[in-house]
Amino acid sequence: TQNFWVGCDKIAPECAHCYIDRVLERQGRKPWGEVYRTQTWKEPRKWETDCAINDYAKRVFTCSLSDFFHAKADPWRDEAWRIIKQSSRLVWLILTKRPALIESRLPADWGDGYPNVWLGVSTGCNQTLNKMDVLRKIPCAVRWISSEPLLEDISQQINLDGFHWVV
Repeated sequence: TQNFWVGCDKIAPECAHCYIDRVLERQGRKPWGEVYRTQTWKEPRKWETDCAINDYAKRVFTCSLSDFFHAKADPWRDEAWRIIKQSSRLVWLILTKRPALIESRLPADWGDGYPNVWLGVSTGCNQTLNKMDVLRKIPCAVRWISSEPLLEDISQQINLDGFHWVV
């Protein structure tokens, strides 16, 4: 896991059951209302080097304690994209509850997507399934959804066209 920043705002029904508040409060941090940069930005370079030396790849879940596309992280996102692009042996799992913000926050050279970036959207109830339609329009190597927490049965309403993975 690589958290370039931490902190978030509750914007969806699923947020009422989010684990972020428990984790950050245990660390003595404010989980909601403030987004702040972490000290761990050099870790991906170490992982990339290790992967190159040992000839393997790793999956990296990013912003598990925030949202990669949170507007309050705008000052740092370009730097995060540079690290992601330079880490070709790291497969970045980027999950958001804010898919409407993705397009305007992609790097200029995104094109059809970076091959090492999987974009995901959180949806755990029928009310938020429409977020999948937004992500479906964004070019990327792999599209995925996280239904954690699953608040209700979405099996009759969910459309998985264009998606590759469900958590």
